[in-house]
Amino acid sequence: MATTHTFNKSAYLLTVSLISLALIRCDGSPSGGDGGPDAAPRADSSDDVLADAAANDALALDGALDVISPPTDVGVALDAAVDVAPSEVATPPGRVGVFVAQGYVGRTTISCDDGRTWVANRSDDDALRCFAGGLDCDHNGGRAMGVSAIDGVIFASWGWGMPNSVRRSSDGARWDRSIDRSIFSGIESAAGRVVAISNQPQLSTDLGGRWTPSTPLGFMGHIRATGVIGTSPRRFVAAGGENGATVGDVMISDDGMTWRRPMSVPRECGQGVAADGVGFGGDGAGIAVITHDNGLVCVSRDGGQQWTSSRVDGVNFEATVIHTGTEFVTWGRSMTMGLVQLRSVDGVRWTPAALSATNADGSRATTPRINAAARSPSGTFVTVHGEWNNWYDRQLFYRSTDGVRWQALARSAFVGSHPIRFFTYAEIARGGACP
Repeated sequence: MATTHTFNKSAYLLTVSLISLALIRCDGSPSGGDGGPDAAPRADSSDDVLADAAANDALALDGALDVISPPTDVGVALDAAVDVAPSEVATPPGRVGVFVAQGYVGRTTISCDDGRTWVANRSDDDALRCFAGGLDCDHNGGRAMGVSAIDGVIFASWGWGMPNSVRRSSDGARWDRSIDRSIFSGIESAAGRVVAISNQPQLSTDLGGRWTPSTPLGFMGHIRATGVIGTSPRRFVAAGGENGATVGDVMISDDGMTWRRPMSVPRECGQGVAADGVGFGGDGAGIAVITHDNGLVCVSRDGGQQWTSSRVDGVNFEATVIHTGTEFVTWGRSMTMGLVQLRSVDGVRWTPAALSATNADGSRATTPRINAAARSPSGTFVTVHGEWNNWYDRQLFYRSTDGVRWQALARSAFVGSHPIRFFTYAEIARGGACP
């Protein structure tokens, strides 16, 4: 039977205040400096130490992890990995395709109409204001850490610097806790498996009914991005690096339990990985890419066993990597063109296109800085403006048919609230917010 959990605002704020005072970046500056929450996690060392310690404490407290039974309305199996666009197939009977946005403070909201409007907006506390009055939402239990969907169930993880939970939903509106008191760097799903990824991953093969810990990864540094690559087999990926280092780390797993380093990977791969910067396209081994904020791209053509690296001059990769079925698409900043979309067939040669945006009436709108995005099988892209301090009454949602020309949604089409950090596309049972 599900346990009812309440949000203790006083404890939340007290713990956040203590952690915010303690968290100092490696360069000596306060942890709340530049960069937005929709960007890759900041290069902080103390928050990761606290995160690892909290995760270990949580595991020690939970000899048997806090879990609840899987939803009963999972329906027909359909696998939709977070960074890989689903196949161009019809939605199964009884299902509806939705975009899912995950934000800070436990926030989620969904779109049932291909990104035109957003409904079922909820959070743990709508009254909180991130990054105001000393509330550092980058380093507390409200931090959004990833969202994924499989077999009609959506999974999302929160917590960085202090634990929160992995939650799941079969309708995008009602969420229950599948793992409690947890901290993970990402959550991915493929081939009947859901993997909550950290230096101590957890695996579920029954849609979150039970979770089994793997052996510790021994990851060098901090996991900053996760993904799924390959089709035979599907392979889980973790990428990142130590703060301030010039060496990154990449690890792969065929089953979510046993992890290993690739046979060959350049030393720089993983260090400075872009937010949600692991992508895959093609059949079989296909092509896998890991993009970085300094223009570095690491590419594998054999399912992550061997990687090579190259650099795109004058470009910073900043966003989710999506494969459309024919090419990779992501976003970033060009030194000469400003905010751009970047497209590539092979993961090595990338073509930039300057972004633009309009309002519904055709007037010019704020061009979105894209950190998080998703694509539907119909080809629609969705995002939010990821620039710092653009949330609550300044928050902007967008949709696009090509990822270059964006239309800003009317403010009546969504609720402005906590910062959004991840999107995914899912197919869930009709009903509730999506009749």
